Amino acid sequence: MDHLYGGAGNDILSGGDGNDQLFGGSGADQLMGGYGADILHGGTGDDYLYGQAGNDTLYADSGADKLFGGDGNDVLYAGTGNSKLYGGNGNDILHGGAGHALLTGGAGADTFLFDKGETGGLTPTSCVEITDFNPAQGDIISLAPMTAYDPYAGASVPTQIGTALTLTFIGSAAFSHTTGEVRYEVDSGYTLIEGDTNGDGQADFMIRLDGVTTFAASELVL
Repeated sequence: MDHLYGGAGNDILSGGDGNDQLFGGSGADQLMGGYGADILHGGTGDDYLYGQAGNDTLYADSGADKLFGGDGNDVLYAGTGNSKLYGGNGNDILHGGAGHALLTGGAGADTFLFDKGETGGLTPTSCVEITDFNPAQGDIISLAPMTAYDPYAGASVPTQIGTALTLTFIGSAAFSHTTGEVRYEVDSGYTLIEGDTNGDGQADFMIRLDGVTTFAASELVL
């Protein structure tokens, strides 16, 4: 296993064969995993990450990064910037992020996974955007991480705090000031998945699905 570190500057790192770990550091870097199950971290700067062959894990970190999973069942993380994720071939998992990330699953049955704070902004032009959501090929959206208990950071064993968030899909109905409601709204050329996590009747998170004109409960994991 190779460990390659770019450091400062605009670096080009190539893992080659084997299960490699590549860290771009600062600068506008290009990271290529090659063969094997590789782990790529872009670091700061606007980076290009290519998983290539194998089941790879790619992290955008900060910056306007572009991540390409390539072949294999890859896991891609959008990070904090306005990144673009392309799963490529295989059954990939694409995580949202804090910025206006664009997620493209590509071929295969892909999972678009969102935790708290991983859906971007609260407008159709600033929230996380899925460009090719296709339930016919097995694509699914998972909000399951949002419903997990938050562990107490100081505990040696994770400790349950309070009550876990319970999410309920209400179709296209309006919010009813009930905590945890998730709805969809069809607009011109896209559909919004919206969630009210505090019961104030307003969307606290939003996900945009380009080219989608309807949405079913079977396409959502809560």
